[in-house]
Amino acid sequence: MKTKLMIWTTVRIGTIKSLENVDDLLDGFVSIRTWFKDQTIGLAQSELELDLVKIKGGDLFMTDRYSRREICTMALTLGLELCPAEVALALVTQDKIPSRSTEINIGSEESVGGRSDVFMSVNSRLGAICLNSYVDPSEGFDDYSDWVFVKPRKQERQ
Repeated sequence: MKTKLMIWTTVRIGTIKSLENVDDLLDGFVSIRTWFKDQTIGLAQSELELDLVKIKGGDLFMTDRYSRREICTMALTLGLELCPAEVALALVTQDKIPSRSTEINIGSEESVGGRSDVFMSVNSRLGAICLNSYVDPSEGFDDYSDWVFVKPRKQERQ
């Protein structure tokens, strides 16, 4: 059985040049933030559009609880790419979070705040947009968790 990898949305990264004034940037977009000032993420040096696929762990043929690393590895085997953590900021500031969505985990293994066990997620529960960074759960993620990954664009032949 083959999983359809449809583009869910497109975001532009590289528009944020510094996290110095991230609170001002997020004001008006984010109601709740569990992301602390000492947690930095990498920012793209140039602007780039990324096509994102939103899938569930079950779409990756996972039937139990799996670690973020296992989920990312399975996505890579399907031809997807990992997201930069900056995608979480782009989803929020570019108004890409649907109302009343479940939590969307960013498919990334990028270190957040210098910690490899922290990941980014966004959600819009109860009408509030939330930007989060969490420590990986020791019990793993279930098969109905939503994840976003980058769908590579085909290179045009010259």
